[in-house]
Amino acid sequence: MTDHYRRLVGQDEWHFCINCSKWPTDDYVLSKTKPVTDKLCNECQTKQQAGDAAYPSNVNQFGAVGHGSEESGDWGR
Repeated sequence: MTDHYRRLVGQDEWHFCINCSKWPTDDYVLSKTKPVTDKLCNECQTKQQAGDAAYPSNVNQFGAVGHGSEESGDWGR
């Protein structure tokens, strides 16, 4: 699994598979922990179940400075 989740700013669907067609590359929020209240992307989950998921190997490599922001981890908004 991954320790890197992304969602678009203003959206509630989290992605964890970099080969997902909806993987956010700009204007995203980054979380290093699995979200517990928001939903996980169906496509990411399907790819994981089929063994076709690709995960970020390094948060710094995939989280370009200035494009994303880290989520605080406070899921009880």
